[in-house]
Amino acid sequence: MKYIFNCLLLALILGAAGCAEENTVPTRPDAVVVERTDAPFENAIWIDNEYRWDNGTYVVVPAHWEKSQGVWVPGHWKSTPRGYSWVPGHWE
Repeated sequence: MKYIFNCLLLALILGAAGCAEENTVPTRPDAVVVERTDAPFENAIWIDNEYRWDNGTYVVVPAHWEKSQGVWVPGHWKSTPRGYSWVPGHWE
């Protein structure tokens, strides 16, 4: 009985992981061009515009300088069967 319970629990967990809601929009927002300024401090890394999900749509997180925390991997738009979703940038 314990084996069956464990198998059902595992199936439930794996099934829930595969059903994660992905925030999508039908078309990608137009690119916002931002002029890069001079770095304001040593080891500054330029982060291009990013996007975050807010109230049913993506909003721009403006480009800016950040202190280096490694290598910045820029975010990008991913095409899905339901539309486009933003894959956020991150430090590695």
